[in-house]
Formats: sequence, structure tokens, C-alpha cells
Amino acid sequence: MHLPLSVLGKYPYQLSAGQRQRVALAKALVLGPQVLIVDEPTAGIDATVRDAVIDLLAQLRSHEDFTAVIVSHDLSVLRRATDASLVLQGGRPIAYGPIEEVLADPTHPFVRGLADALKPPQRRRERRPQTAAN
Repeated sequence: MHLPLSVLGKYPYQLSAGQRQRVALAKALVLGPQVLIVDEPTAGIDATVRDAVIDLLAQLRSHEDFTAVIVSHDLSVLRRATDASLVLQGGRPIAYGPIEEVLADPTHPFVRGLADALKPPQRRRERRPQTAAN
């Protein structure tokens, strides 16, 4: 979990939010569970360690006897650490499948809004004044 050994001698209140998040994830994984349920697993984790946490979750999904339920709004987590995503609106399922497929062909208006929000902004094209040819 990329934690320094000095963490072993500290109380939880002495750790940063990201360190506490990684400790919680380590505690959840230490006994080799068959099912892991995590809510925003990269919340509070700094960018230098974030990718390692996502990679760990991605590696775990390759284990046949392991299932993870990952609740996240972070598209990079969903892309790299899940096989399928379930989109909920008001607690009700509205889309299911690989995240790229869900976003590529949204059938529900809420999912269409998500897909549109994730598109890169288009540059505004300003009209250039027309110059008269001399």
C-alpha cells in the first residue's frame, strides 16, 4: 500500500486522510477476502500513490475466487479496476456493462448526460471578420 514503516508506530489521528484510507484498504485485504466492498477507494490518496492502489484493485480482479464491489465516481478507477459497471440513479439501476460500452451507447437520459459531461469541451469557433479583397 506504499506506506512507510514509520506508520506502524503512529496513532490513526496522526496519519493523513490518504494514509488512513490505505491502512483501511490493507486491513480489508490482509485476510484474503473473497468479496471486497469499497466506497471511493482512492479518496484522499495523493496522486503519487493513487495509481498503485488502482493497479492493486485491477490485479485482484484477475483472481478467480475474488469479487470486488467498487463504488466510485472516478472514471479512471472504473476503467482500470472493473470488468462491469452498474450505473444507479436514485438507487435504481439504469445501465450495466463495461463502462466504455455503457458510455458509448447510452440509452437512459441520465447516462447520456454522464457521457456528454465526460466529453472534452469543444473549442468555440469565433467568426473572423471577413476582409474585402483589394
